[in-house]
Amino acid sequence: METRFAESLLMVIEEGSIAAAARRQGLTATALAQRVQALERSWDVALVERAGQTVRPTAACQRLVPRLRRIVEDARLLSADLDADGLSGPYRLGAISTALTDHASRILQHLASHAPRSALTIVPGGSRDLYSLLKAGELDAALMVRPPEGIPKALSVKEIETQQYVLVGAHGEAASDSIIVYDRMTWGGRLAWDYIQRKMSKAEIACEMDDPQVIAILAASGLGRAVLPRWRGLAQVPGLSIAEIDSGPERRIVLATNGRQSALDQLLLKVLVN
Repeated sequence: METRFAESLLMVIEEGSIAAAARRQGLTATALAQRVQALERSWDVALVERAGQTVRPTAACQRLVPRLRRIVEDARLLSADLDADGLSGPYRLGAISTALTDHASRILQHLASHAPRSALTIVPGGSRDLYSLLKAGELDAALMVRPPEGIPKALSVKEIETQQYVLVGAHGEAASDSIIVYDRMTWGGRLAWDYIQRKMSKAEIACEMDDPQVIAILAASGLGRAVLPRWRGLAQVPGLSIAEIDSGPERRIVLATNGRQSALDQLLLKVLVN
């Protein structure tokens, strides 16, 4: 039995959804469903059943869950026991989209050179969701916006960079005066919204979304202006005008890890802070 398949099955049971479990594991829903089906064929038993919009374990599956949890945890401990330098085994990194644009290539290259036995899984998502996954122990690290509330002692947080917010729009006369709002419910969007309320309160809102990269593309096409953090990839958006703003907010990007930093955590920090 592949322990990865058992881990996927447990994730489906926890989420009650194949799609949600697939997002947490960085897989497609089809790939995750195939893992569950492989276990069902191997054991010749139905493990999950659909109930409306959710998926739930069968009675047979429920009897297996305690042992499956022990098997998955023991497999992780075996990897740790055999890992002399701490640079092998699975490593689950959550990252916001702009951090992936700025850092994913360097991270992959560095791990390939210095930790070839590591098995990196990148889980994309918003800072709030990644933070929840990290606290639940489902991520080893998260590259995200610094949490606005206090940070639990169980987590270690290292600041990577500070990003100033800027006003972006299309070059020339094509630019619209309306505002494309960076989702005010997100940690990064909340900072942008505070500035808009103070300085641009009379502007008409064109739309609101949680994807700074898409917002930048829409702004460059002339559909509206936007207040966004200045990540490195922002300057690569074709046709985008970028202007500094007075008294603007700033977004702090951090690498948050669970407890004491591992060897892989430290290796990742070397990439990110240089």
